[in-house]
Amino acid sequence: MIVKGWIRGEAAWCQATLRCATPGRSRGGGIMVSDRVAGASGQRGTSGIYGPFRMAYAGLIAALWLVQTSGRLVLFWQAGTGTGPLAVLLHFALAFSLLCMLGLILTLLGAGRRFEAVRVTLAVVLLAAVHTILTLFDIYQAIFINLTGNPAPTLIIFRATPLALSLLDNIGISPLRLAAAVLLVFGVHILLYWPLGGLLMRLSRRLARIRVRIGALRVSGRVGLAAASVGTYAAVGMVPLGVRGGEPVLEGLRPVFQIAPPELLAAARAPGRSHRPTIRKPAPAASRPLVLIVVDALRRDRMGVYNDELTNTPFLSSLDAQGKLHKFDGYATCTFSFCGIMSILASRSWNDFGTRPDTLVDLLAAHSYDIRLVLAGQHASFGGLTTLLGGPITSISDQPSGTQPNDWRAIDTLETLQVPDPRRTFLYMHLMSTHAGSFIHPDFRVTPDDSGMVGAYLFSPSGKSDYRRIYDLRVRQADEIIRRAFEVLARKGLFEDALVIITADHGQRTSEGGLLYHGGEADPPTLAVPLLLYDARDRAYPARDPASLIDVAPTFAEAIDLPAAAGWRGVALQRTAQRQAVPVGTSESTGIVWGEGNRALLYLCNRDTGRERLTPLRTGGLATAPELLQRARRLHQVAAAPVREAACRM
Repeated sequence: MIVKGWIRGEAAWCQATLRCATPGRSRGGGIMVSDRVAGASGQRGTSGIYGPFRMAYAGLIAALWLVQTSGRLVLFWQAGTGTGPLAVLLHFALAFSLLCMLGLILTLLGAGRRFEAVRVTLAVVLLAAVHTILTLFDIYQAIFINLTGNPAPTLIIFRATPLALSLLDNIGISPLRLAAAVLLVFGVHILLYWPLGGLLMRLSRRLARIRVRIGALRVSGRVGLAAASVGTYAAVGMVPLGVRGGEPVLEGLRPVFQIAPPELLAAARAPGRSHRPTIRKPAPAASRPLVLIVVDALRRDRMGVYNDELTNTPFLSSLDAQGKLHKFDGYATCTFSFCGIMSILASRSWNDFGTRPDTLVDLLAAHSYDIRLVLAGQHASFGGLTTLLGGPITSISDQPSGTQPNDWRAIDTLETLQVPDPRRTFLYMHLMSTHAGSFIHPDFRVTPDDSGMVGAYLFSPSGKSDYRRIYDLRVRQADEIIRRAFEVLARKGLFEDALVIITADHGQRTSEGGLLYHGGEADPPTLAVPLLLYDARDRAYPARDPASLIDVAPTFAEAIDLPAAAGWRGVALQRTAQRQAVPVGTSESTGIVWGEGNRALLYLCNRDTGRERLTPLRTGGLATAPELLQRARRLHQVAAAPVREAACRM
């Protein structure tokens, strides 16, 4: 339908300058502006030098919105999200919908003449709050994309707020610091919009008096704004999910960058038992101390014990030189702690976790082992992880939420640990030295005031390379913590006749490709983890390539002559493995790591699009990629089963 009509010159001038006292009338159809400005005070607000200044300032704010919106689109385009013309159109449509809704609310605030100052204040606070949310979104996305190369998930903020806060806590951003930053940004926006308070009220009244005629139908300005806002939003919502990728708001709603499969996270949050009731059986005759040390975000090739160019693991390197360590090239199954820890304890991976998998803790507790957990960092608040570890657990030490992860305190806790029967004790230590945000002793800092947390290196290429030095010194602290842990274990009788496994839940990016940290789709830096065994019985271990975190739990079971639990996918390291590949998975993709001659290769298939990628994990290059791709597909169907996504099934 074509809307016919005309706007009188007076009304047009009135709209342009926001000051007139002459009503405009429509002669038959179209737009009619009717406004009677209240008294001289409204006219004085824009008279003289202040009128042009405020109009120019309003234009500057409008330009800021345009620049910020365009910059947001460029940011997502650079992240390789597929931001194209349609995504741009959709994003500006959503911006238009938001502006119409703001206009509607302003017309409601502008109604009446009483409490003018209160209404002006509310209008300023409203616009400042909305703009603050957009600015925080842009900052959040800019940091996330700069660190990981992926857009940040926004759903986690609303669906799992405690988890989102714990993730920030783990990189040194406490809730108090976050609140202070939000208030600071909000205050800046209040100052930004305060000069426009009176202008906003006059604009709101003028919008309220607009009338639109469509044939015989006469629509008020408020109804028109509401219809435009809701209609535009509904139109965007009707665009199929598969073709609106790359739009910044909708991109953040994708189920990506998740710490574990949704069903596993739901089980962790659900009320109920944290372990299955079992009948305790006698301890096996082959019982011995079992010790698991997991160093969060410890990357294999940044350790001196694996890399001869580094000297940051003197203790572990000395054990290796004495022939006391069995060393495997380990591979993580995912890029987050939640799924990584569950892979270690449940011998499963992303595609087959289920809801409450049987864990090593369940198996050992059922055979009269005391289960003792000494955990640096926050695990209970990390998505409810401790509810899935199994049990019953004899004792657990978990750092309170809001405190800085501190491995030195973990050593103090280990010192006070009571161990009545070392032969029937399983100790799980989780260390955080190599994870950003954890406490670093001054002896292991690049500079005296360095904390290794989010800082100036985020956006500077040279700063990011400095992070590698920070990380390497964090590895040095982890080595020292492990040395001290071994000393305490020996004093408590947990070292003699023990099997000790040292590994990591995932690796870490240290500026490769300009990226830092971990999470998101798997890549070589996030998958390369150590897998070191100290076996007091000096048992032989056959070579294995590749070795995986899913092999840890079966190795402990084999060490005390227990059969692996039902559903475990790993193979004990004491045995010769017949498999050719091990699983890898994240919310973005499913894949495998496998050995091909002297090479180790990573195959990934995007769960949504089916896009495939082959990446070498060691030197040797890629030859005859089509043949390798066919082989990877076949291995993937077996090693990563069940593959539920049709796009990734053969």
